[in-house]
Amino acid sequence: MPVTDPMGARILVYNTVADWLAGPPVNLAQSVETGRTFIGGPPGGYGLTEGNFLRMCDDISVLLSKATQRTLTLTGQWRVQHERDVLSTFMNAVAVELLAAQLTPGGKDAHAWAMS
Repeated sequence: MPVTDPMGARILVYNTVADWLAGPPVNLAQSVETGRTFIGGPPGGYGLTEGNFLRMCDDISVLLSKATQRTLTLTGQWRVQHERDVLSTFMNAVAVELLAAQLTPGGKDAHAWAMS
C-alpha cells in the first residue's frame, strides 16, 4: 500500500534505516540514537565510511520503493547534502523525498483501490 501521510512515511523510514544499521557494519545491539550522525566515530556518530553511507542510501531506496510503491531516488547531490546530518534530520529528509516520489503503476492501482 502506498504511504501517503508524513507520519507514516517517517515511521517507515525510521524502521528501514534502523534495520539497516542493525546489521553489519554497525551491528546495533540496542535502539538507534537519532541524535547521532552516520559519519564520524562514537559517541557522536556510527562510524560509517562514505562507501557504507552510499550503500545504505542505495539499499534503503530499494527497500522503501518496494514497500511504498513509489520510485524513490536519493540523488548524488542529495546524498552529499545529507551525509553529515544527524539521523533524525536525515530520516525526515528521506521521508520528504519518499512522499514526493512518483507512484509506480502498481502504486497507482493500489491507491485507486484504497480510495474506492
